[in-house]
Amino acid sequence: ELQEVESEALQYLQWYGRLNAMGDGSPSWFDLPLDPQFEETPGNQATIMNKDTNYQTFIERLGSGVMDRVVHNERVIAVRQLADDTVEVETDTTVYQCEYAVVTVSLGVLKNQLIQFIPDLPTEKTRAIESIPFGVLTKVFLEYEEDLPEDGFYFLRTQEGEKDGK
Repeated sequence: ELQEVESEALQYLQWYGRLNAMGDGSPSWFDLPLDPQFEETPGNQATIMNKDTNYQTFIERLGSGVMDRVVHNERVIAVRQLADDTVEVETDTTVYQCEYAVVTVSLGVLKNQLIQFIPDLPTEKTRAIESIPFGVLTKVFLEYEEDLPEDGFYFLRTQEGEKDGK
């Protein structure tokens, strides 16, 4: 029985370590920065949805007024601010003109300067991009064809790196 308690305590400690490290964008407690440069944005950090709402529904509601103008799956080559306050977005296949453009690309795309911004991004923006480290913060959404058992599923592991929780 003592061995079982120790095993469960170790599982909890490992899980808690991953949870805390994840909050700082680190893969483990051993990789936590001594002086994290994390600043929480003002406002409520939680997203609470009722039981009949999921993230897909949430995103669709947020974007309901603009979805007809959203373009997916095109590689952006350049974003230009023109003299008449028009924004020009050049892709592999098309040049779009608009009043505003929302660019949502990975940090890797920004760090590798795979999109040309004209005029250049302000110095404080490029410094921020250069100084942001790559982290391990990831959201994973799972969709199951069948409902999960009422008692849930087992997510703690007996050893770090174990795959099946047994």
